[in-house]
Amino acid sequence: MQRTTGSDRSTPEVAVTSGRALTAGILAAFFLYSLAYYWPAYLAPRYRDDYESVSRRPHAICSGSISGRALVLLPATGDDHFRYGSGLIYTDPFLGSRIVYARNLLGEEQCILDKFPTRAIYSFILTTGWESGRLVKLRDRISRQ
Repeated sequence: MQRTTGSDRSTPEVAVTSGRALTAGILAAFFLYSLAYYWPAYLAPRYRDDYESVSRRPHAICSGSISGRALVLLPATGDDHFRYGSGLIYTDPFLGSRIVYARNLLGEEQCILDKFPTRAIYSFILTTGWESGRLVKLRDRISRQ
């Protein structure tokens, strides 16, 4: 049996130790990167008031202007094709809330008037950037056509 020297035995141990150190270093780098990049967004979100084009502004305007039960149609065309979700986050799935929001599908106004006879129906006309808007009764808009 051949006897090994200390230098022969240390080579595999050094490789294992350096591999563990390298793995620990990579994991620490990933952790520090996530700590600097991802966690601040969770602790203080950057999109608090306008996350993915969904804003509280339409609901604030509508709830302050409408008394009673109403259906509010939000625009869903052009640059605003995705922003109709701003109202849907406040809509009860069973349509029992005081104000119900829906997408304004152009040409379907009469169908909506027929389906919601007990609610006042408004169209939300917004300004550029959804900073503010105004409400127009839908029945008035149809009678002007």
